[in-house]
Amino acid sequence: MSKEKEKGKLDESEKDEKKKTKSVSSLDSKKEAVAELAASLFLIEWTNTALDAYVKQIRQNYLKPLKEHVTKLKEDEQKDENQSMVARLREAAEKLNDWEDSHRRSQYTRKMTTVGEAAAMYRLRVLYEACTSLLDVLRRLIDWNNGNIKIIRKHTKKLTLLPYANTMIEATAAIGEIFRLESIDFGNVKAEHQKYVRKPRADDYKRSGSQAEKLKIKSAEEYTPTLETQINHYRSATYLIGNSLISIIKIMTRVMTRDIMHIESSEVARILHRLPPMYLRVDPFELSSYNDMILGKPPPNARQFPLAPRGKSDKTAKSGKPTKSANNSKKSQKSGGSKWSSMSASAKGAAKAAAFVKSKLSKNSRGSTNPKTTQGSPKKGSKVGGGKAEQKQAGGKGKGKAKKK
Repeated sequence: MSKEKEKGKLDESEKDEKKKTKSVSSLDSKKEAVAELAASLFLIEWTNTALDAYVKQIRQNYLKPLKEHVTKLKEDEQKDENQSMVARLREAAEKLNDWEDSHRRSQYTRKMTTVGEAAAMYRLRVLYEACTSLLDVLRRLIDWNNGNIKIIRKHTKKLTLLPYANTMIEATAAIGEIFRLESIDFGNVKAEHQKYVRKPRADDYKRSGSQAEKLKIKSAEEYTPTLETQINHYRSATYLIGNSLISIIKIMTRVMTRDIMHIESSEVARILHRLPPMYLRVDPFELSSYNDMILGKPPPNARQFPLAPRGKSDKTAKSGKPTKSANNSKKSQKSGGSKWSSMSASAKGAAKAAAFVKSKLSKNSRGSTNPKTTQGSPKKGSKVGGGKAEQKQAGGKGKGKAKKK
């Protein structure tokens, strides 16, 4: 009995230890989830602050001088960009037509605004507007998070926002390198959030605020190729930020009702749909290894113009399968709902009948050279082509003669 009691005590002690380990692990998992959520919210706010600073610098250092160069107006005078550009193009055309001196003409053409510069200004302006719209959604999301932190903490385990928050801050940091602005230092993150941020690499972009570059407008051939590549990368980074924001809003709306949040992912989707088209051919642009990796696959253009298909008709002819146009024509003939389809069907039937009669007439006029089916020209009063009975008789006589021979 004493041995059995000792075994029972050991079993109870083991159970107690298991319960303790489970409770400790559950507490650890809860703490981990709380710390992860806190880091996610911190990264969202950091993205808002950094992106706002970058957008303002891009406007001041790149967009403003480019607009003044293209429109030939200062920012205060730019009421209607389209009208000013049309006026400038007309003025340039008139001067080029009036001047006979080639030297004066070449000097003026160097100062003229090119189509490439106007296209770059348009793309940069649209991206600037897209980022300001994303910032508006981000601010509303942050305000809601700060006002409803108790509701968010109830769903801590379900709110897996960290991967998307990390992508947002990394894409924002890439914008700084694209335009050679002040870099974001991931090493200066708070200690409690340090393990949730990627570790810095040796070749990460580093630059102080005093070293921030500005657009230097020279001849279009000198500066537009680099600017076009920068715009392409800026477009990719904006798409990454917006796409991650869509995922964050979807997770939060799935966990919590939409009536509480009043923020929908469709708002961000509409912003991304208005992104300008990317340049298909650009010059290489040096980036750090990590930013080169995340910006390596740019999003496709919303509107694409595919080339004409090659070799499809040949393949369908060899395979014997009907094409789509043939299927559509068959469907229209079968439906017979419209007057035109019935008329075309009757016309085709009449054409087939006429072809059949012509073939019979030509055969009967020539006569058959086959001894088995020899027959003369049709008699007067007989039907063209003969009936089936006459053809059988003629065939029978021919067979008999051939046997006798």
